[in-house]
Amino acid sequence: MRFNLIPILLPALALAADCNRADFHKPGSYSLYMPFRGDSINCQLAENNNSNAVKALQQQMNLCHGKSLNVDGNFGPRARRAMQEVQRSVGADDDGILWT
Repeated sequence: MRFNLIPILLPALALAADCNRADFHKPGSYSLYMPFRGDSINCQLAENNNSNAVKALQQQMNLCHGKSLNVDGNFGPRARRAMQEVQRSVGADDDGILWT
C-alpha cells in the first residue's frame, strides 16, 4: 500500500486544532489515509502532539520518504526534523508542521 503526504502542500489554517485520529478521506474517486480532528480534516500535527494521527504520519514518512522514525505516535524532535526534510523536498515551507 502506498501513502502520499499530500496535506503538507496545503496552506496553513489559522488556529487549526490538533489532529487526534487518522482515517480515510475520500475527496473524489480515491482515498487518502490522513489525520482528522473529530470528523474534520482541518487540523494540524506539530511537535509535542501524541496520537494515532501522528502514527499515521510517521508510517507515511517511513514508507514514502525513506525515513526511519519510530511509529510510536509521539511527534518529537526527530519527527519534526523528518517533516522539515520532506517539506523541503517537495518545495513547501519547512516549518515542521503538518497542516491539513
